[in-house]
Amino acid sequence: MPTTTSLKQFEALLLADLQLLEHLITTLNAERHALKTRDYASLETLISRKQSYLTSISQNANQRSKLFASLGLIPDATGFKQLLTLCDQTQKEHFESLWHSLQSKLQESKRCNETNHRIISRTQLVVERFLRIYRGQPLAPKALYAKQGQPISDATGRLIGTA
Repeated sequence: MPTTTSLKQFEALLLADLQLLEHLITTLNAERHALKTRDYASLETLISRKQSYLTSISQNANQRSKLFASLGLIPDATGFKQLLTLCDQTQKEHFESLWHSLQSKLQESKRCNETNHRIISRTQLVVERFLRIYRGQPLAPKALYAKQGQPISDATGRLIGTA
């Protein structure tokens, strides 16, 4: 049975994670803006800040896992549902609300991160094309073929022989 102290710890961890995720989303949006405007000077600061938030979120997750273990619960959604069955109705509604907010913020941060990844990938592609042009290399890499005749990418390396 969870004690008042353990429930307050759990609530504090959820509230801290919500705040950290809000800061992370703000940082990811600032990172997206810096990537779009190619403000590479501010990216270092943003990446450092983002890493700090992610470290704190990870530490909170570890604390939450330890708290669940101390209550004899599995530290996942099933354990959370079991915890809710041990709470009174008011606590249950409060924790469900926090949990859903947390899940929503996680999805939003994932979406922001994926957007930034696409921007970075596209920028990398543009830079690689520019460097190929600058070096006088063809834009499309020459196709290589395996023994069976399938094309293979140049990234796999060049096979000199087989044993």
